[in-house]
Amino acid sequence: MDCRHTRRIRGIRRLNRLMTLVICSVIGAVTASADDNFLHNLRQDLTVPEHCRDTQIDFFQLKGLQTFTYGIEGARDRGFSHEYPIGRRDAQALWEILRPPSKGGHSGGYDAHKKRKEPPPSRSNLVQYLDIIDAYRDQMGFDFGSEGEVLEILAIVALKESFPENEYFITGGVEYHESGDHRTLGELDLVVGRNSSCKVEFVGEAKLGTRMLGKARQQLARFRDFLARNERYLSWHGLDSWLGVQQLEPRSELDY
Repeated sequence: MDCRHTRRIRGIRRLNRLMTLVICSVIGAVTASADDNFLHNLRQDLTVPEHCRDTQIDFFQLKGLQTFTYGIEGARDRGFSHEYPIGRRDAQALWEILRPPSKGGHSGGYDAHKKRKEPPPSRSNLVQYLDIIDAYRDQMGFDFGSEGEVLEILAIVALKESFPENEYFITGGVEYHESGDHRTLGELDLVVGRNSSCKVEFVGEAKLGTRMLGKARQQLARFRDFLARNERYLSWHGLDSWLGVQQLEPRSELDY
């Protein structure tokens, strides 16, 4: 009788120790996730639902994450999945109009009265792009510190035609890094997620050069490797079902 009672007590103690270890492991993981988010938003995008604006690592999945590449005119012939109908020279000219003031005397895209500087008559074709950009730049937080942001904002606006706005948000400018090391590993140019859950279903890279497909794929692969190394922080494992939304690009692009 006493022996059985002693064994029962020992069993309870072992169970308690096991439960303590499990609880400590869970708390440790949550604490690490809370203390180091792994991600940093470079822009304050007001088109994203408020509860999704501070991008968290558990917004992402590893299995089933879709990727795509976005380029300029002629990029699809080079293997990109998507392209925007704008040439390299036009994108560069737009950036010269939109970029912020510099120490070298460049005055930026707007004058002292906040009136947009229009392109010269010889580049009147740029007005259509400027109208699109002006409709979204403030809400999306673009300051055009880099030339690539011209394609990024145009791509985001174009992608809105493929995803119902009441179901999906489309953003970008998200840096990521390892836990405890704030050196940037990479940046996500394009991110598509669910308004309701914040869960990201697509990530993409935008490149102004038609010969930069290899680099775009390499950067997407780097992000997937990053997720694989930190899989324990990922809380969502979605299905390969997009509820009627056209798939942007098969995962085979990255040879996964």
